[in-house]
Amino acid sequence: VDDLESPKTKDDEEEEESEMIKKGDLVKAGFDVTDPWFGITLQEWYFGTVSRVKKEKISSSTPAYKIDVLYADKSKGTLPFPADDVEKADGHVYPDTFFVGDSVDCLHQDGHRPGHEGKWYRGRISSISDDGSTCDVLYLDQDFEFNIPTKEEKIRLIKRADLKGDWMMNKKTTMPVNESGEKFQYRAGLVASREGEKFCVTFTDGTSESFDYVEVATGVFSMLLVDISQKDISLWPVSSSSSMASTARLRRQMREKLAAIKESVSPKPKPNAGKKSASNKNAPKVKVERSVNVKMEATKERAKPIKREIVRSILYAKIDVDEVTTDTPMKKGVRSVKRLKMDAGQWQEGASVEEQYDASENDNIVGTRRRAKDFPPGLANVIWCALNSPEPQTGANLLRNMLCVQSIVPPIHLVEKLMDLIKFGPKAEGSSVYFKDPLRTQLASSYACALVTASSHLVRKDDSAIFGPSSWDDIEILLSQSIAQTENAISGRRLAQGLQMAACGSKLLSLMLRSELQGNDLSSTSFTFDVTLMKFMPTVKVLKCEGLRNVLKAVVRHATSCLVRHSKWILDHDLNELSPIERASAECCASEAKTCLDSLGSVVCYTAWLFCSEEGVAIDHSSSAIIIRDEFLSELARSIENLPEMSNKKKTTFTKKVKLHFLLSLVEEFAFPLQDSVGKMIGLEDILYSNTI
Repeated sequence: VDDLESPKTKDDEEEEESEMIKKGDLVKAGFDVTDPWFGITLQEWYFGTVSRVKKEKISSSTPAYKIDVLYADKSKGTLPFPADDVEKADGHVYPDTFFVGDSVDCLHQDGHRPGHEGKWYRGRISSISDDGSTCDVLYLDQDFEFNIPTKEEKIRLIKRADLKGDWMMNKKTTMPVNESGEKFQYRAGLVASREGEKFCVTFTDGTSESFDYVEVATGVFSMLLVDISQKDISLWPVSSSSSMASTARLRRQMREKLAAIKESVSPKPKPNAGKKSASNKNAPKVKVERSVNVKMEATKERAKPIKREIVRSILYAKIDVDEVTTDTPMKKGVRSVKRLKMDAGQWQEGASVEEQYDASENDNIVGTRRRAKDFPPGLANVIWCALNSPEPQTGANLLRNMLCVQSIVPPIHLVEKLMDLIKFGPKAEGSSVYFKDPLRTQLASSYACALVTASSHLVRKDDSAIFGPSSWDDIEILLSQSIAQTENAISGRRLAQGLQMAACGSKLLSLMLRSELQGNDLSSTSFTFDVTLMKFMPTVKVLKCEGLRNVLKAVVRHATSCLVRHSKWILDHDLNELSPIERASAECCASEAKTCLDSLGSVVCYTAWLFCSEEGVAIDHSSSAIIIRDEFLSELARSIENLPEMSNKKKTTFTKKVKLHFLLSLVEEFAFPLQDSVGKMIGLEDILYSNTI
């Protein structure tokens, strides 16, 4: 009897639970991370803090938990514990020295960038100063930050670089020319082989030299900077004691370095390259075949003049969706779309899109884009003040006319302000408090949508997209607006304003994906994530860097939360019982809530298509449908807990209605097979094949 173990009491179990894992503990979770720069997949740790611990009911001697984790980049996730790829962490690692190629987490812009406060982002060290006091980081979301201090615990080590250098074999590199008189001059080459601790680089002129690991690795990362646009390059915020001259010097040095690297890749012709040398004077003359330049104007038909008084922007082409008159099942529904066509100054109702669409227009997506014009100096701030004012119509009209008539696009800093206004709402100049103004939000959103649509035929001077998200935070905020902007608002004008702001954000996000993917055949999932093409697809680029599987889960989660939170307005709601004043706000809430859900459903469709393209499977493959089903049902169960208590019968009816409306939000035509698969998995198979809904 003495050898028998006494049964554990409830107090013992609670004490054991608190010893294993508790709220506030630092944990690390292993994820497969794809390096977009080198195309390799690595398993790396992501650190986070436990925000909630829930014990699972499993018949096992070892207790199991579900833990909610807030990661260093402010994203959230739910993990099982204990697990092979989830561990408690002793602490972060701040080493004395770093190496080029180390995988690190960095406090981007010292944690002071608006919308990115206190967020750590994953990247790799691309270069280190001679004294080791500062370094440059190339982030996985393809941003670049330089002059980051290494001794102030602003950057922490995740994984050491492979100093054997296998990851940079057969990669392009650029090496500095020390004997030249210029400050920055480089030679482009290829990492050919390794000889002991040295690496052999073969240059474009056929010569070869050996260098150590640091020099070659720095050159490999420097070569990657050629494809980064200027807006994605940022300087670490210098201290207040530093002068403006030192900041300008650092920026100038980086510009000169990048220009020298680009010149090493595509060298400029020498000034006397076109002159005849004296040694060739006596060379025999050879008849050279000359190309004949044919004026294209002679072969084109003369364009018909367009009446000035009816010039309209093609960015706002109106579409009409035909109503289906016959009662057909959802799976076999035919949705034809017609558009209006402007020809010779007149708007005429054209044929269906299938008849008017010319596939050859998108054969060369990159080559058909024209370079847009920049704002005149000093005009950007004036127009922004006009847009962000109590009477924003003047600024909005001027911005739209400059875009549609003269192809003038705003600078990067004005685009960031525009995105912040759509995400958080306007704020007074010099103030940090945001407020809601439906007129400003609507005008800013309309202009942003015009910029997105114009990106299909315009690019900036550096060949980057005109408008798009700069990071995953921009997209996540747009996804979560239907919840974040309606906090503590049940009905009335305040709720209507919050939903209107959320509808603008979700419509913009849906339009960004639709515009960037419009040149692809969405009926198949044969899509290549080409680096050059990603410059014109900032939204797709951000989703790809974040991980399309995780993004698909997040989008489904936000769409489900929006549907359950605003089910009062999205589901059947009788407005006749309300007074005329209350009915106006209620109608606005219902309209904007349905717009939010439809836009988020569209984002789900495009994200699922990108995920299937990455996995190399068809859109009707079960992999994407299973992810959507699991995340939808999990979020549905979690969201229903926050609603008032209902009887089992009402709860069953409510759940079925929510499932049906979520399924109906997947309205994109290419996603009908996905809609069918998800409907079967969530128990709506009987509705899918019935003639009435």
